[in-house]
Amino acid sequence: MGQQFDRVAIALTPGGTEYLVLETEVIMDFGQGQGPKGGVVTVEDGWVVVRGMGEARLQAGAEAPGGAFPPLLTLRDAAGKMMVQIAAHPDPTGQPNAARVYVEGSTATLRLRDHNGNEEVLLEGAVANVWLGGKGSDGDIALFKSGEKSNRTTSHATIHLNGGGSSIRFRDAKANDHALLDGGAGNLWLGGKDANGDIVMYARGQTDNRITATATIHLNGNDSSIRLRDTGGNDHVFLDGAGGNLWLGGKEADGDVVLFARGEENNRDATKATIHLDGDAGDITLRNADCAEDFDVDGAENVEPGTVLVIDADGRLHPSDSAYDRRVAGVVSGAGSVRPGIVLDRRPGGAGRLPVALVGKVYCKVEATSAPVDVGDLLTSSTVRGHAMKARDPRRAFGAVIGKALAPLAAGTGLVPILVALQ
Repeated sequence: MGQQFDRVAIALTPGGTEYLVLETEVIMDFGQGQGPKGGVVTVEDGWVVVRGMGEARLQAGAEAPGGAFPPLLTLRDAAGKMMVQIAAHPDPTGQPNAARVYVEGSTATLRLRDHNGNEEVLLEGAVANVWLGGKGSDGDIALFKSGEKSNRTTSHATIHLNGGGSSIRFRDAKANDHALLDGGAGNLWLGGKDANGDIVMYARGQTDNRITATATIHLNGNDSSIRLRDTGGNDHVFLDGAGGNLWLGGKEADGDVVLFARGEENNRDATKATIHLDGDAGDITLRNADCAEDFDVDGAENVEPGTVLVIDADGRLHPSDSAYDRRVAGVVSGAGSVRPGIVLDRRPGGAGRLPVALVGKVYCKVEATSAPVDVGDLLTSSTVRGHAMKARDPRRAFGAVIGKALAPLAAGTGLVPILVALQ
């Protein structure tokens, strides 16, 4: 039997760097001189390669002019393609890695690629992100209940995140969809099939967040209601779908409905609203001016706002063209800066129909050729088509008055604000 050694080292020169060391026994001390024993192979600044139906290579890493190359474990298939690589940290070149499976220790990253090198799965442990799919693949997450045998069919998953369909499904044990978030159509479907679909939201600090009574917002699919509460549990908004009712305010809250025009930027100021239902004051505020009603008008497309209209024998309206006409119906609403606050009898389509101011303020076409108009003057129809004039003959004006002038007109024609008061 030859000479025995418990340690063999290979170096270029005596006392130089030991590039390969074989040790027959080491003790990993756990505190009392005790620990597992085993042989050790140490390779300094190099690599170990094992070849067969492919290759396994363990590299120690090295310093280079561009930086430190990391320690690596690389597995290749029989064709020499890199299948798996585990690196301690990124290499200094910054070049993308070609391995189908790549693990990087310093950034806690796992990358899974298809045969074309496209990253289909990226797990970033350092920032807690998971990226799935894209570049020709559909990224899905499918979770199954304990005991499910068909765990390769997504329809049996109790939770299914579908990247291709941009949806999330939650199913019961019978595969019934009880929650579907449909990203493609922008819909959220909850409940049905023996389940009550609710959305329950709580205030910060609420410790009892498993009962709906403490929720500040509760959408209840079972009784078709929505409740918005304050932190004291008081219902301030209750939308009762079954009864078709909306309840607002009370219990120390003022219930308002505030509607704004398109383009209004300050939509948190009730004074900017076009319609304001004030529960505290018991008021309904309409920012626009008159109460109008839609009528059939001959040649409506050519009739301008502010035009005085009279009634035809068939009940349709047309612009006035005679003085003191007792058939006068009103003024076409919408002229100047004033818009109707309420429009009655509005019908779908509305072709050939115009809103006619019956009560309130409206701008009216007025002529002052026959007589100057002063504030407070009664106005009647004129011989000037579609215009009003000062009513100077009380006898003839009876039944032909349109309203009162709110501004003077000394001469000519123009739009004058009036208070509509048919009499």
